[in-house]
Amino acid sequence: MIKIQSYVKQRLGSLYFPGMDAVHARRKLLFQIAVRKELAQALRDIQPNPKAKHFSEAEVRLIVASLGNPPFVEDLSES
Repeated sequence: MIKIQSYVKQRLGSLYFPGMDAVHARRKLLFQIAVRKELAQALRDIQPNPKAKHFSEAEVRLIVASLGNPPFVEDLSES
């Protein structure tokens, strides 16, 4: 399970899409968020600035709840 903490958007994207470079992984993550309208709205309610470079802990919690844990992430929840 992923550790719930603040992440740079590129880093979180790289966790979800490890085979891609960081820029494309971020774009793909943002696309996956955008197609989930309720998730996208919930994230906008927390952080209305789409140009923010980081996801807060609250945003990461919502993303993981919607998308599930990133693949190949060992259990970091207790760290």
